[in-house]
Amino acid sequence: MSERREFIAPAEAPRLDLLVAAQLDLSRNQAATLIANGRVLINGKRERASYRANPGEVVVVSLPEPPAREVTGEAIPLSV
Repeated sequence: MSERREFIAPAEAPRLDLLVAAQLDLSRNQAATLIANGRVLINGKRERASYRANPGEVVVVSLPEPPAREVTGEAIPLSV
């Protein structure tokens, strides 16, 4: 299940990709990817990464689950 984050755009908000990156402690590239994949909504609508949010607009971000990784053991000879 993905994690949902919601916040209100502040006055003088920067570009959407910079705003999401700052709010969620992500890189601008990660934020832009979330926006391009439709995981960021402004008042329920998709916008471009260059969009400048108006003060008070609701920004909703759906963060995807991290990919599962299989951890396997390795046979290492030990002498105790």
